Amino acid sequence: MLKNKLKFSYLLKAILLRMFDSSTTSTVNRTCCIPITFSTSESHMLDLFVTKLDEEYSVVLGYNWLTQHNPSIDWVEMKITFCNPKTPPEMSSPAPKAVDI
Repeated sequence: MLKNKLKFSYLLKAILLRMFDSSTTSTVNRTCCIPITFSTSESHMLDLFVTKLDEEYSVVLGYNWLTQHNPSIDWVEMKITFCNPKTPPEMSSPAPKAVDI
């Protein structure tokens, strides 16, 4: 039974999901493109890999995504803060907003 109405695309070949500890607990065989709007009002279309995760995980952020967006992550508060990359550091800008994760 489907819990949502997301449209999936199947990969030609499954990809091993490799964790930072080098374990490979599952494979990825589907993708889904969805719009995401953060509390900063920044919007992105994200291509997400879809796989079954342990109950304690809701999402896995890939290394490539993390390096592209370079967020500040507060692991204790479970918040991600995005800085505005279009504003040079020497210019004054409002404090970045945190996004609950």
